[in-house]
Amino acid sequence: MSGECYFCNGIVFPSEPDDILLDGHADHAVYMHRRCAEGYNALESVDGTGTGDGDDDGDGGTRPVVCPECDAVEHVAFGPPASSRRASDSSHG
Repeated sequence: MSGECYFCNGIVFPSEPDDILLDGHADHAVYMHRRCAEGYNALESVDGTGTGDGDDDGDGGTRPVVCPECDAVEHVAFGPPASSRRASDSSHG
């Protein structure tokens, strides 16, 4: 499964370590590259528990990502490559 990055319109593969799929919060799915999410401030920094560029916020290695469509927040796992990076399905990887 792939989609188009919300920000740059490039191809996003949620199975790639730095590609994001937000689909667990509403009736829409939003794809984005991690670099794009950081550049547009959709990937929230970790205040008090990290430097903002680390991967662990104390919740199993996830970072809050803000949906640019509706401002909902989902926690997305980053780190070593896994079979999937779907925000709503942590059973993969």
